[in-house]
Amino acid sequence: MPGKVVTGRRQANQTMRVKGPMVHIRLDKDLHKQLQEATERNGTSLQSEIVLRLKKTFADDDQLMTEIRALNARLDKAEAEAAEMWTPLPKLGEQYTDWVKRITATKK
Repeated sequence: MPGKVVTGRRQANQTMRVKGPMVHIRLDKDLHKQLQEATERNGTSLQSEIVLRLKKTFADDDQLMTEIRALNARLDKAEAEAAEMWTPLPKLGEQYTDWVKRITATKK
């Protein structure tokens, strides 16, 4: 407000205004205490601390999904390579069966 000096609670309310929906939540005492301690350590308001931590969880989720996709791609590649390595086995199985038949035929 140009020209007016705003002090106290009214000043705090004006500086904290954020566009968007307002959400009211209930916290258990231990969680509230942890958040309060974090605000004191980080020099933030309770709202800022909660918003920061929520945003961080979404960023962490995005990072984990990126890593999971990368690992799935590596797994798909490894499975394809393993499948190529074991493809000749049916022929080896036929050769082994023929070999066993020849050996048992010569023993008779």
